Amino acid sequence: MALVKWDLFSTLTLPDRLTGAGEGRLGACVFAWLRRVASFQGVHFRRLLWCVRSELGENTRRLHFHCLVGGLASVTVRSRMQAKNCWENLVGAMARVTAFDTSLPGVGYVLKGGVAYESAKFATTADRVTISNSAQKVLASLIRRSRDASDFRHSGEHLGEPGAM
Repeated sequence: MALVKWDLFSTLTLPDRLTGAGEGRLGACVFAWLRRVASFQGVHFRRLLWCVRSELGENTRRLHFHCLVGGLASVTVRSRMQAKNCWENLVGAMARVTAFDTSLPGVGYVLKGGVAYESAKFATTADRVTISNSAQKVLASLIRRSRDASDFRHSGEHLGEPGAM
């Protein structure tokens, strides 16, 4: 996940009226938001990179979402406010949308600093990560390239030595 160029990190909360809603309805709200963010940016939804994590709040036990979004045309204060306002108008609850901090890894962002802490904190089905097909494809491509580069370095061919091919 840290290999992907993420643009936004978002925390999306839910209003009281949706706290008991089923997973399907809540997922539909998140997908509607992601589609609108893509549309604002002029990016086809299938090309949008995203990773969404649902979790229960530590103090309130209320369901909310953390999202990484990538593949955007540009990230400005205006585009972040547009994404924030979109969620708030869509579901009627607070959203925080910030530019992704590239000094922190994507997995750490979604898992909020550590797998062990988060896993111990809540062992529920609400604690789920979903990754877009487009992000999965980008990750697979980056991993393949990394392996190919590693194989090339270890083959000795780049030094003019006969390779083991």
